[in-house]
Amino acid sequence: MDTSVLLVDDHIVFRMGLKLLLADEADMQVVGEADDGQTAIAQVEELSPNIVVMDIAMPDMDGIEATRYIKSEFPQTNIIALSIHGEKDYVEQMLQAGATGYVLKESAPEDLVPCIHTVRRGKIFLSGSIKDVIVSQYMEKLADTGPLTEGKTQGTLLTSKLYSPHVIQNTILRTRLIEQLEEGFSRPLTLVSAPAGYGKSTLVAQWLETCDYTSAWLSLDERDNDLHLFLTYLVAAVRTQFPEALQDSLRLAKASQLPPLPVLAQTLINDLDLLSQRFILVLDDYQCIEDLSIQTLLGELLQHPPRSLHLVLVSRTDPSLNLLQLRAYQQMGEVRTQGLSFTLEETLAYLEKVVGVAVEEGVAKEIMEKTEGWVTGLNLITLSVHDSAGLVSLSTVLPGEQSTLEYLATEALSRQPRDLQTWLLETSILYRFCAPLCEAVSALRDDEASSLTSDEFIHWLTKTNLFVIPLDNQGQWFRYHHLFRELLQNQLASALDAQDIADLHFRASRWFADNDLIEEAIKHALEAGDVIGAAKIVEKNRHAILDEDEFYTLNIWLSMLPDVVRQRRPELLIAEAWVHLAQDNLMAIFSNIERLEQILGPDESDLPIWGEINYFKGYFCYFQGQGSQAYAHQRRALELIPEANLHDRAEAELHYALTSHMTGRKEDAILYLNQRLNTSRTLPSIVSSRLWAGLCFIHLLEGDLPTAINPAEQCVIIASKAEDTYVEGFFLFLKACIQLIQNDREKAIQNFSWPVENRYNMQSRIPVDSLCGLALLYHRMGQPKKVAETTRELVEVARKTNDPANILVAASCQARLSLMQGDVQAAVRWLRAADMSMDAGIMLWWIEIPRITACRVLIAEGSPDSLQEAIKKLQQYQKENQDVHNTYQVIVMLPLLALAYHKQGQDDKALAVLEEALTLAEPGGWIWPFVEVGSPMPGLLNRLHSQDVARDYVAQILAAFSEGRQEAGVQVVGAAGSTPHPFGVSLTKREQQVLSLLAAPLSPEEIASELTVSVATVRTHTKRIYSKLDVHTRMDAVSTARELDLL
Repeated sequence: MDTSVLLVDDHIVFRMGLKLLLADEADMQVVGEADDGQTAIAQVEELSPNIVVMDIAMPDMDGIEATRYIKSEFPQTNIIALSIHGEKDYVEQMLQAGATGYVLKESAPEDLVPCIHTVRRGKIFLSGSIKDVIVSQYMEKLADTGPLTEGKTQGTLLTSKLYSPHVIQNTILRTRLIEQLEEGFSRPLTLVSAPAGYGKSTLVAQWLETCDYTSAWLSLDERDNDLHLFLTYLVAAVRTQFPEALQDSLRLAKASQLPPLPVLAQTLINDLDLLSQRFILVLDDYQCIEDLSIQTLLGELLQHPPRSLHLVLVSRTDPSLNLLQLRAYQQMGEVRTQGLSFTLEETLAYLEKVVGVAVEEGVAKEIMEKTEGWVTGLNLITLSVHDSAGLVSLSTVLPGEQSTLEYLATEALSRQPRDLQTWLLETSILYRFCAPLCEAVSALRDDEASSLTSDEFIHWLTKTNLFVIPLDNQGQWFRYHHLFRELLQNQLASALDAQDIADLHFRASRWFADNDLIEEAIKHALEAGDVIGAAKIVEKNRHAILDEDEFYTLNIWLSMLPDVVRQRRPELLIAEAWVHLAQDNLMAIFSNIERLEQILGPDESDLPIWGEINYFKGYFCYFQGQGSQAYAHQRRALELIPEANLHDRAEAELHYALTSHMTGRKEDAILYLNQRLNTSRTLPSIVSSRLWAGLCFIHLLEGDLPTAINPAEQCVIIASKAEDTYVEGFFLFLKACIQLIQNDREKAIQNFSWPVENRYNMQSRIPVDSLCGLALLYHRMGQPKKVAETTRELVEVARKTNDPANILVAASCQARLSLMQGDVQAAVRWLRAADMSMDAGIMLWWIEIPRITACRVLIAEGSPDSLQEAIKKLQQYQKENQDVHNTYQVIVMLPLLALAYHKQGQDDKALAVLEEALTLAEPGGWIWPFVEVGSPMPGLLNRLHSQDVARDYVAQILAAFSEGRQEAGVQVVGAAGSTPHPFGVSLTKREQQVLSLLAAPLSPEEIASELTVSVATVRTHTKRIYSKLDVHTRMDAVSTARELDLL
């Protein structure tokens, strides 16, 4: 059949060239032309072309918008973009709009015809010149928002995908092939590759039933072309045999966004390598996987194969892996079509076993030759005959090659009762089925006089082994063999018109929706052509999935719907806003809220959706420090959001408490949160975690560290039980902040390390700030090597977030460390080059605030102008934080303000400010902000101590100055005669001389002679150098010094 093509381009000469190019193709016909998007839509409606070749830049309506509309209204039409633009943004927009091909105009003579052929086969085609730049980035992005898969995802996976198929009774044991599989077990990979119907899955299932190895199974389909979901299912499959395995991979699978592929692959490989027992993992129907990121992941897995894993890929086609290399290095076993084809001996044994009578060898040979040993053909034959005479008769009329399948399928179906034929055809629309679903879908249920019940139909299927595969151990769920289902669907298309088939999908959608299998409900609604019905399914179920904190699942549902539908329906826009919030994509939320207000109009109503809109408005106002507006929005949100919407209301309650605190209603906020917690001991975790979080945030912002600890611990406990890595990591971070401030170093290091190790599950600022805290702690503890390592990691992690604000925070922390070691000039260079516009909004409880570090640099610079600027800025920031009741950051700033006054010679002001800081800080046991200021602080504190100001508390702070090694450096300016270094090492000039001579190498006596000092003095200097470098030998001292650029 010819492929009909519509050409859309606003240049008539170019269209003429395309027509000439396609005129030479016998199987292609240009049926129409259009010069803009609107005309193209009208032509598609009138001509129903198979392919639309679409330009992008056109007047009136461009190709992107036209593509969106066409794919929404005419989803069967394939669209190929043809453009001069090869930039990533254009390609992404066209692919997201629904195009499945992208050809550059300069490549059209070579690429357009192959592209049309590829797209017609249901594949994606991109011009080679843009593929390397675009594909990996686009497919990785697609993996985060990819198509929906069967059943529920994340916490409620479709478990039927994790069962290996049962081997039916009539199957004969393929001993020669099982021995071949057994021989390949020592290798990392076995590939079983052949066209449909050759018994690939059955063979592997037979092997697993007869061997003694532990095995896991995962059945794949087209909707698994999503790296996030593929990983989730892969982990689930392995955990069916090793329930506690792959912990780190599981955490990544639960993240709102996946880490880079190399990190993901390394984590998975390491997790698998921890398993002491070797096992088999089967990925069935692997030909369904086309996603490049998944192919890359498995490529990495086979490049560095875990010792525990033997991977089996069952596929109709060869996978996109480096098979040549795997063969060359004998890393792969293979079973292919020739091996899977039944031999004469196997054909004879199979026919006699199924038919139940002796079969002549000549008849068996003729059947084997005409079916070419194809087991599906043999199976269809046994359904068409019941004795040896029938076999003889059929062998004489059986056609060869491709006609065999259609002939046998028609013959087998025609011999079944009419009502069974109808059951088979109508249930072929289902990817999987059970008796109640069949009952709901089939029209036969209305004809009780002539039809079987659905239970009887299922029983007949399993009894006759009619290409049906059980999907669970309970005998409830089944699917047809893929090839048989395709045959049935072809028959169905001939038997029913499109509307009748759509009605079947509609019934299936309704049944799945009624049984809370939402993904399949959406899928069948879309296949019924009911896009609005699919949207309503998402709208009806969005609150329930949010109440489970399954943002990723909601994102999958939304991604199934056409963009034009999502952009026009308020309920979908607000659902998408919640997903953006989970992904920390704040700009996208702005866009959604603006679009919502355009649709709903400026006047609010009492509809619940306005409660959610108010929540988001209040959210943005809060982080911009607009307390009164934020408070009003959150109050309105609580008035409108129904109590049944647990997630939405819990978020609103949390932010109502925070905005109450911001506007000076601390007691009201704490009372509200405590009353809510006390109303029930069985609050859902999604609610209780937000209430405890509110208490933690408020007490922390008040500077009341001891009271903040318990709510933080409660949140960690709740999150740990729920396996919520993000919440657990966030509150471990807050605990670490408290422990840092209170000088509890070891616990702070432990809790800061957790968000860093799990950074791909965290909002990006949390691991960045945790690394800042670790670097400061290691410096304070006199561990320069760890300071250097942590600082490098901080810069790298911040860079990979691609967030200028995080990059600024990392650079700011480096400047802060430079100050602590006396390298004022390095810090000043940072300040002069820094773009401080990236540091905006309220300061909350973050450790590294670039605005405050800028004031530290100005104070260290020490000029009259810089000191005055620092004082002005600190007073401004103090007032801003006092206005929003952030005592936490006020306490951080006051010791710096006192230091600035001291350096100006205004000690009275310095002491007054310092006394204010002590008054605020003493209840919380604050230590760090005073200690970090450095050498002038003990003198100022001693003066207050002598005036009986907080004597015990001041003594506690003074004691912290003498803890540990003084050489760790807490000075804002360097000690005279020292060599400053940004990684926390401050050597005197004499120590630097000794270090250089240690590297010479010279003996202690020779060093003493060179420096004209005693050997004892040399040894004293050497011990100090060892201590400062955190080493114990001369060799380590020299090695570390070179690593830190001290030599």
